[in-house]
Amino acid sequence: MSGRDAGEDGQAADGFGAGADLCGGRWLQEPPVHDRLVTERGDVPALVRGEADRLHRELAQLLRQARRARAVL
Repeated sequence: MSGRDAGEDGQAADGFGAGADLCGGRWLQEPPVHDRLVTERGDVPALVRGEADRLHRELAQLLRQARRARAVL
């Protein structure tokens, strides 16, 4: 059997399947503390992305206004 063949559980022995087996398949799940933080404080990354999008829109609007003001001069 080569290193790329499937093992008894059907997963490829390419490092990814082995990692899932070693960790009981939990390595792709969020840790419990993440769920608690999201519950307590909200989805902070989503809030930050939303705020960054808002700032980006405001900056774009200010730059358009500055270009128009410069064109008038």
